[in-house]
Parts: sequence; C-alpha cells; structure tokens
Amino acid sequence: MSDRSPCHVILENAVQHYHWGTHDGIATFLGRPDLIGDRPVAEYWIGAHPQLPSKVAQTAQPLPEFLQQYELYDGQLPYLVKLLSVASPLSIQVHPSKSQAEAGFQREQNAGIDITDRRRNYKDANHKPETLLALTPFRAMVGFRKPEHIFEIIDTLPDRTIVDACYRCQTSETETTLAALFHFFLSLEQRTITALVDQLALVESTNPTLSLVRQLSQWYPGDAGVLMPILLNPISLSPGESFFVPAGIPHAYLEGDAVEVMACSDNVLRAGLTCKHIDLDELTTAVRFQPFAPEIDRVVSGRGRHRIPVPVDDYQCEVLTINEQVQSLEPTTQSELMLVLEGTVTLSNAPLDTGISALLMPSTVARTLSGNGRCLRVYQNAEEGQV
Repeated sequence: MSDRSPCHVILENAVQHYHWGTHDGIATFLGRPDLIGDRPVAEYWIGAHPQLPSKVAQTAQPLPEFLQQYELYDGQLPYLVKLLSVASPLSIQVHPSKSQAEAGFQREQNAGIDITDRRRNYKDANHKPETLLALTPFRAMVGFRKPEHIFEIIDTLPDRTIVDACYRCQTSETETTLAALFHFFLSLEQRTITALVDQLALVESTNPTLSLVRQLSQWYPGDAGVLMPILLNPISLSPGESFFVPAGIPHAYLEGDAVEVMACSDNVLRAGLTCKHIDLDELTTAVRFQPFAPEIDRVVSGRGRHRIPVPVDDYQCEVLTINEQVQSLEPTTQSELMLVLEGTVTLSNAPLDTGISALLMPSTVARTLSGNGRCLRVYQNAEEGQV
C-alpha cells in the first residue's frame, strides 16, 4: 500500500427506494431534506457491495476501485452497513449459510439464470449474518418460539379445523414439529388464510400475537406470512439495543429505524409478506428448525467504548461515546468503516456530523477521536482480514 494514502476518506452513499420505507426517517438522520420526495427511502448502503457501492466523496471514485488502488481487501470489504427506515413490514426471510450460498450461487450460475432474474435465489456466494442496532424504537420477529408456546397460541384460534391440523404436526421431536408447522402455514390457500383473519376480526382478544396477525393482513391480505407471528418471537428494541441474527433464522423487521451491519452479501430466501420470488424447497434447506430467541445487547449510556457481541469473523462492531474526552484508536493493518450516530465527532482534526460515514485507512499510528457524540466503528479482526 502506498505511503501517500490518506488517513481517511468521507464516503458518499446511495439509497434504495422500497415500498416498505419511510419518507423522512433516513433523510432526517442524515440531515438531508433533499431525500424527501414521493418515493419512500428504505435503505442507505455504506460499503463496497457491487450492487450499490459507495463512492469517495471528494473524487466520486467508486469505493471498490479505491480499495483496489490501495490494495485493500481485493476491492471488496468483507462487511456492509445499511441504514434502515421501516414503515411497514419487510418480508419474512432467512439467510443461507456460507456453504449453502457458495453451492447455490454456483448452481444458478451453471444453470444460466441471469443475476437480475426474479427466480434467482443467490446474488453472490457469501453468507449474510447480521447485527441490527436500533436508532428508534424498533419492532421485529426473530426465530422460532418453543413448541409449547406456539400451541398455547394455536389453542386460541377460532378455526378448529386449523387447530386440529396443527396438532397433527406435533411430534416428540422439536425440529420435526417446527418444520411441519412452518410448512403447514406456508402451504395454506389464500382463501383459508383470509377466512381465518376474518374470524379473528370478530373475536374480542387482547392477545398481541393475534393482533399482529390482523395488522399484517392489512398490508398483505391472503399472504401466508401473516400467520408467522404464531411461530416467531416478537422483539421490541429501544434505541441503543441490538441483536444478532445468524444463518438459518427466520426473521422480519416490522417498524422503526436502525443500523444494520452484515457480511457483504445480498442473499435472501423469502418465506412470506412479499410479492417477490419464494422458493419453498430452497428455503426449507436453509431454515434452522430450532427455537431461537436473540440475545439483546444494550449500549451503556456514557460508556466510552462498547463492543457489540458478534460471533462471526466477517465483522466486529463497536459503539464509541465521546464526551469531551479524547479517545484513541489503536494502530491497525486493516481499513475500517465509521458512521457518526449522533452529535459531532472529530476524527484526527476533521469534524464529522451525524450521518457522516468514513473509511479509515490502515495506520501505523494511533488516531484520535474527540468532540461530543457517538459513532459506530465496523472492522474485521486483523488476523481474519487481508491487505
């Protein structure tokens, strides 16, 4: 790498306009009123993913080219950061394991399925474990409930035919029971789902799960995904709380603004709440049919440095709080991403306001952070990365 490389570069990033996004969430966070328009702004990508790479703000050079110029990561960061602003539910989805992504991507390449074809399951050969850090109150569904809790909810359904069919899915094996229930709900005909939701509307119930089923049906009438709250854990985060989603865990994000950090991939296998392609057979091979409730981590207010637990090698996350005290970033052989979450953080004499993102270059000397604010640092452990 050249000795003349900059200490850091400010990044210019692009947005994704999906129907589930808000009109002002990301614009407000970034201080960018120009982003408010007729189309919702759902995501803001920070990284070098080929689908929507960032650019170096000063030169407009695509980030992959910049990384190649300085011989970093072969032009591709191992992680991707997104801002999410969710007004209505995203699809229920599962991300494949590394081995499944590699095999699936190669299989579809060999079959000649174009990368833009809606039937395509694998856009790349990587897995997509992810960490979600809430910026506002955030609601989600993540992982299967325990079977005994699922059947407690099933017992409250007004359609005895569906209840009886669910009990026929019950076995002594947790994995078999969850798989059978998952397939049963996703295989129901649209008219059966609509009839059940209509019956729920006539039942006086304070059960939050059934209320969520009715709510989802307003956005996706007749979609089998509206019944997934029966199977999946409801999660509510306060700002500063986070969770990690590994491969194979079904999940859906319902409402709120957040930062999402993930391995650099766009591989999504969908199960419902979508008009996009659903490949139930491929989905089934990826799902982990075991109860899973994510551990909730919380950034402690006032703590200078908080490392969010991430059990994969692709990335690590830290939230740094700076309160008029100078903090140092140790020398590193890796490049890193930094995103200012609130306030103003001065990086080696360069003030960065909320929403500004920067790529920090490898450095043999410590760098300083000062000011009043909070920032997210995303990096890869030196022993895992390459330069």
